Amino acid sequence: MEFKEHVSIIKKSKNFIIIFTLVITLLGAVVGYFMGVRYKTSISFSIIRTSSKETADYQYDDYYAIRSAELLGQTMLSWFLTPPFLVEIYDGAGLPANITSLDTFGFRFKAKLIGPQNLQVSFTEGDADTAKKLANAIVTIVEKEAAQLDQSQDANTFKVVGSEPVIIESVMPTWLTALVGLFVGLVTGIIMVYLKRYLKEV
Repeated sequence: MEFKEHVSIIKKSKNFIIIFTLVITLLGAVVGYFMGVRYKTSISFSIIRTSSKETADYQYDDYYAIRSAELLGQTMLSWFLTPPFLVEIYDGAGLPANITSLDTFGFRFKAKLIGPQNLQVSFTEGDADTAKKLANAIVTIVEKEAAQLDQSQDANTFKVVGSEPVIIESVMPTWLTALVGLFVGLVTGIIMVYLKRYLKEV
């Protein structure tokens, strides 16, 4: 198909494309307007070596300590993908978990390792008080669970210490959601025009 044919197809359906794009843009603006303020929260956990025992391979002690800390970090990382652990966080914060789907519930908190001895947990809430309660519960429960683990592997013992939660107010600009709506509406409108033409030819 030549370029002129594409232009002709779009011209014939320009009214539909314009109206569809405007509707999606308006919806994007409405969503942005009603989203309101969001509170982005971040917590860091440090895995601190507290003691060690003499080993025959003492010259590799630091390497083993780092590997042990990294394994502990991986274990902590897995906790945030486990629904019972997340329910414990909400219980600790005195808040309802409101589970509608186990698939999505496991992704309410984003946890990632920042190096072998640091874990970062972040999440977003629509209420500052809720964000603070959840953040404090996360620190308390992670420190408690980590303390209950047998951390003597590789002759090392570790302590997990959570930082003071950082909570930042974030507002999604209405113009940005409208712009996204404009782009999505335009692209989707054009795709629908070609799809309709294709179905007619089949």
